[in-house]
Amino acid sequence: MIEEVTSFLRNVGASIILPRYRRLRTEEIEEKGPADLVTIADREAEQAIAAHLLDLMPGSCVVGEEACSVDPRFLDRLHTGAVWVVDPIDGTGNFVAGRPPFATMVALLQDGEVVMSWIHDPLTGGTACAERGSGAWLDGERLAASAYGGEKLSGIVSRFCLPEERAPFVKRVEQEAARVTPTRRCAGAEYPMVAKGACDFAIYWRTLVWDHAPGSLLLREAGGIVCRLDGTDYSPVRPGVGLMLARSPDIADELLRLR
Repeated sequence: MIEEVTSFLRNVGASIILPRYRRLRTEEIEEKGPADLVTIADREAEQAIAAHLLDLMPGSCVVGEEACSVDPRFLDRLHTGAVWVVDPIDGTGNFVAGRPPFATMVALLQDGEVVMSWIHDPLTGGTACAERGSGAWLDGERLAASAYGGEKLSGIVSRFCLPEERAPFVKRVEQEAARVTPTRRCAGAEYPMVAKGACDFAIYWRTLVWDHAPGSLLLREAGGIVCRLDGTDYSPVRPGVGLMLARSPDIADELLRLR
């Protein structure tokens, strides 16, 4: 199934998403809310992916970002059975602006737990995928977290939807780390960065399931940590504010110490 979904996401990227990259007309872009855009490419890609996944696994259901923006009751499906979570274009704002990064993300949940996931970059054609208990891969190469030796950390910190009471924590992280960069508003690009050790951590505040379920399995299978700021493990069926990614448990402990 890993290869089947990977191949289909590549096809969707090549046939639906990329043909509209830097070619969108004004009437093909809508605003769902403040700083929250949707395009014709988002909708067409989600429809194509959902139809394929339902054919691939009869009896399953799909929770897609764009379908949920119309009817949030689709989120009630997450808890039971086989559920596909789909983000057709993560980083739509970047896609509309004609710049990277953006990605297509899919997760398969079984009774509320992520068991498989995919993150595809239409621009490079690269795909990261994971299977629970089997590992994580980026373009066929196994991902494994490197050991932490106590060096100064570098990471990504989002200020989007940052609660006022958490601002002191963010300031402490920025002071302690060697380098902190702002999020580029594409978790689909940033989860693989942490998983392959290109950065040590990332912190987010808005934690929608389609933004984080796929990457959470990828990072955990690579040996990393995905947790809430109280230290509890992230679950796609337990809503909350604030999420921390770390490439190793020791790094997670270092960051949690700054709360």
